[in-house]
Amino acid sequence: MDQNLKQIIETNISGYNDEQKENYFMMLARAIKEADQFRIKTPTAEKARKLLEAYVEERMDSGTKRKLQEASRTMDYDLLEEVIAICDEKGYATKLTRLCRELLDKVRFLPSCKSFFFFFK
Repeated sequence: MDQNLKQIIETNISGYNDEQKENYFMMLARAIKEADQFRIKTPTAEKARKLLEAYVEERMDSGTKRKLQEASRTMDYDLLEEVIAICDEKGYATKLTRLCRELLDKVRFLPSCKSFFFFFK
């Protein structure tokens, strides 16, 4: 997996047209998503994340960025779900997107914890 990321990030895309660059970054995003699933934190994976982050930040619309910031601040379940769906649809993968995804997983778990502890009161 790390070798695949290394091969992708070492690709010279300077001569790529817009469509080729879009395809390149979609391939990079898929590889990073796979690395995230296995919690790979190698220097190569971190370099790939930074490369993708810079590209995504350039093209992320301000409304989605604001929603991500608000969702991470408030941990509102519905907002987290909404903004993650938007990011998935548009292919946005940033630190803030990953944070919101982690928060959503934690918030999903909270209701079952509350009912579990209520049962033992």
